[in-house]
Amino acid sequence: MTRVHLGLPDDVDPDGGTVRFRVTRKGGTSPVIDASADVRLTRQSDGCGGGAYNRGLAFTKKGGLTTKIPRSVTAAWREQVRELRSPSTGATTESP
Repeated sequence: MTRVHLGLPDDVDPDGGTVRFRVTRKGGTSPVIDASADVRLTRQSDGCGGGAYNRGLAFTKKGGLTTKIPRSVTAAWREQVRELRSPSTGATTESP
């Protein structure tokens, strides 16, 4: 799982567009994944008069690239974020 941010111009609007997802192995010449999906961006406010457009996408072997994120992917994502936020068990800190 990964999170990708794509910087867009400030004047972007939510009109539909096509997102293309291509993955090529390091040193490879042809993509092992080449998928696209039509998306419509949604506005997310920051609560202070600003905000940004965004859209969640998922890629699965069975469903390809889609805006309909399967519950299993959402659950796995939440677990990954939770693990990153929690302190590691058994970690030690060395003092100089």
